[in-house]
Amino acid sequence: MVTWELLYGLLTEKNPDAARLLLIIGLLDVQSIPYIFFERNQLNKQIPCLVDFGMVEPSADERVLRVTASIRQCEQAWLENKKKWHIFEEKMLSILCEKFNEREYYTSEVLLPCALTILKFQASSTESKSCLVTLLYRVAQYYTHIGEHSVALEHLKRCLFLREGDVERKEELIKDTKQVIIEAKSKLVAVGDETQAPIKAKTDADRISKHQKDLQELQQSMGKDCPETVRKASDFADLQLQHGSSTSSKEGMALYRRVLDWSKEKSGEESIDTTRRQNNLALAHDQQGEYDEAASLYKSAFQTAERQLGPGNPEILRILGNLASLGADHPETLVTRQNVAMMLGDLGQVDESSAELEKVLAVQARLLGLNDPATFRTACSVAMRCRMKGLYKDAEKILRSTLKIQNNILGNTHRDTAMTTSILEELLQEMRKQ
Repeated sequence: MVTWELLYGLLTEKNPDAARLLLIIGLLDVQSIPYIFFERNQLNKQIPCLVDFGMVEPSADERVLRVTASIRQCEQAWLENKKKWHIFEEKMLSILCEKFNEREYYTSEVLLPCALTILKFQASSTESKSCLVTLLYRVAQYYTHIGEHSVALEHLKRCLFLREGDVERKEELIKDTKQVIIEAKSKLVAVGDETQAPIKAKTDADRISKHQKDLQELQQSMGKDCPETVRKASDFADLQLQHGSSTSSKEGMALYRRVLDWSKEKSGEESIDTTRRQNNLALAHDQQGEYDEAASLYKSAFQTAERQLGPGNPEILRILGNLASLGADHPETLVTRQNVAMMLGDLGQVDESSAELEKVLAVQARLLGLNDPATFRTACSVAMRCRMKGLYKDAEKILRSTLKIQNNILGNTHRDTAMTTSILEELLQEMRKQ
């Protein structure tokens, strides 16, 4: 690390553009980056400089470029220490959004590994969120073109989720995405024809076999704990879960657990990378029908992501969305749906927040009863949303009704009762001012 910092300091003095390029491409956890990714001036001036400094290695035919594993590790640790990680993630999102064109299929095929890595990045600014959604949509369109309709559908669902959660909420784009999802589902049904099943099964088996062979070779040459091996194991697990049988899915889940353990050891349990790995393992349990294990992992990933990224971040909403898929009326899901609704309110989507909270309240009242503390808390949340919409009388009615039950069941000194009393008093003061 000390050696890398000295080299990087010299590189910055000699060629600051090359130094910035290194920080950008070093974020890509892929085995190689195609030359088509770079601009002409980068290929002519900046890449040769990076080669001279030993930061990158070009292939013999100069078609792809590789950032060595040790350099990538040093760079990423340096970015984490300098708190500059997200700056360069957003820059990379912008670059790939511009370069990845689903209509130029050769270019898309070559850049696909880079795009899939970048789709795991964070997006905090409005511009970078727009780039993330656009890239998701284009990758989905590419998968549709090559006949991978199930993979395309997953990307489209995430795209729709982000567009619906956008503060600006562009209805035309949401409508368009929903229509494309409908088309993808219909194509998926059509491809599911029995005459196509043997062909698809053989293709999937060939892909899994190739990835397994590549992983075994990496393990033998570089070891199980090498970052390149870990990344390959994660990619192989993805493939098994997407296209494998029940047995393959279990093997994929074991690989995800191994990758998660490696991430905890190298990056710590509070890192965003570990959170993403934990979410992947939760998805694997979810697919196997092991919902309790999935729910526990989703909740843990959500709590860590919320501490690191703050409420309202798209990655947090995605994890909550996964947890919510375990069943609309599951007790854990009701809590999750309430969290999502509260976040939507914080993002300014008051109507959507209120509607979801009312649905949660109705289910809680039916399953848990009106006297359950969880029902009380949701009722207060609904009242707060009514207040935000200017529906003061409705808010007052809900709060008085809730407070009456709380006084009878919990007593007037209970903290939930005291909280409802405080909320009601604030509401009444605001109503008098109005």
